[in-house]
Amino acid sequence: MNEAPAPALKVAKWKDGRSWAVYDHTGALVVVALYKRGAEEVAKRLSLIGEPPPPPARTISGDIPPRAYA
Repeated sequence: MNEAPAPALKVAKWKDGRSWAVYDHTGALVVVALYKRGAEEVAKRLSLIGEPPPPPARTISGDIPPRAYA
């Protein structure tokens, strides 16, 4: 049961230089935090979760299936 480690998250200064950003392995912004310690904690916790689930399947027509209302 050896799971592959989650892709590394990168913590770096955000554009204003006062905040800290967490980026995923593709370079997409995940979160902006005021403190570096907070950004590192978010990155640590997200890396423990692992891969996100796949998006829901779409119908043949490409539309999202209608919701069932009670």
